[in-house]
Amino acid sequence: MSRFISGLQKVLKSDHGQGSSQQGGGPGPAPSTSTSSQPAHPPSLGQGGKVSVGYFPNWGIYDRGFKPQHIQVTSLTHLLYCFADTRPESGEVFLNDAWADEQIHYDGDSWDEDQSRTLFGNLKAIYALKKPNRHLKVLLSIGGWTFSSHFAPVATDQAKRGNFVNTAVTIVRDYGLDGLDIDWEYPANDREARAYADLLRELRGGLDTLGRELQVERPFQLTIAAPAGQEQAQKLHIAEMDRYLTYWNLMTYDMAGSWDKVAGHQAPLFSANPGAPSVDSAVQFYLRAGVAPQKIVMGLPLYGRAFEHTDGPGRPFRGVGKGSWEEGTWDYKSLPLPGSNETYEQGIVAAGCYDHHKKKFVSYDNIDSAMVKKRVSGQKRARELISTAKRIVHICCIASPPVHRGAQSGGCNVLGAH
Repeated sequence: MSRFISGLQKVLKSDHGQGSSQQGGGPGPAPSTSTSSQPAHPPSLGQGGKVSVGYFPNWGIYDRGFKPQHIQVTSLTHLLYCFADTRPESGEVFLNDAWADEQIHYDGDSWDEDQSRTLFGNLKAIYALKKPNRHLKVLLSIGGWTFSSHFAPVATDQAKRGNFVNTAVTIVRDYGLDGLDIDWEYPANDREARAYADLLRELRGGLDTLGRELQVERPFQLTIAAPAGQEQAQKLHIAEMDRYLTYWNLMTYDMAGSWDKVAGHQAPLFSANPGAPSVDSAVQFYLRAGVAPQKIVMGLPLYGRAFEHTDGPGRPFRGVGKGSWEEGTWDYKSLPLPGSNETYEQGIVAAGCYDHHKKKFVSYDNIDSAMVKKRVSGQKRARELISTAKRIVHICCIASPPVHRGAQSGGCNVLGAH
């Protein structure tokens, strides 16, 4: 794929700032691992100073038939392509579905080309979307709920960690990407949390080395999917991690689900009860930890979490029932469910739908709650809704349907209807 890689490197220079020209068309040696402790470069903002992040799961092309061409690219500043995996025995980062990632042929792709040297698949299609939309940053997301168990044995081993960095950065270079996103759910103890910070430091160094090799001006980006629950978040070495990260994509969703004892809202802006999880409490936790507000990205669920045999939020339930593809999870286009009434709790800024006959409640963000969150994320006039509202800059690491919990059966509708 050397000819294709050469073209990608030219696009990288254009997207990240033009440097002097390179000699030769193929990729150079794998970027060296750096232990630089320099802080991350200031984040680059989207049009209007906002960031809108969407996930594209590579498995979405199968059952749902949602292809890269369906993505509403103009609505996004960042697209996270998920998920790459890691070999726990070696630390190698690899694309986990060769057919979806590199081989499937879409309209306009030719079988006459050398299949061993030409990139096809989702990554070529997304590259094609990026060419006329140079504002779009495409990052490879590594891990996710299903693959997160592979992080600890790699991050805690210096040699494996170095291989992780080299192979991940090589993928960024070879596929013309704009950076990396790490989704580790979750470090279990301080040793793993320490290793997480080390991994991010070395990734930051590796990406900066790549930037120098390609002679680009704007840095490659490094983000993480950050836990919203304080039980997980308080384990992290946040102050140090923040030095290396471009953005913190807060997973401010899945705050209620089948794992609970009572039905609840999965992404309330405020908590109904003291100590209960909420978007507000998650954001303020990271602000108190010293994360700059312009680096916080608020998560928004574009899918529904269901509860059956219940009188509604805060009440016991029995089962979650079927969903669009996964039990208890409904695609956004199916909501509100037929026969149900949409509800909106203004006090906590949370929405859903409830079927009184079937006693079924589904939690999701509707237009009302989403618009309030959008105002809170960026407009000073909404500061009465949340004490730090005027400081929260960005809206949503958009997961639709969920790509973290139960990743293999999650969905794919990224800011688009299909």
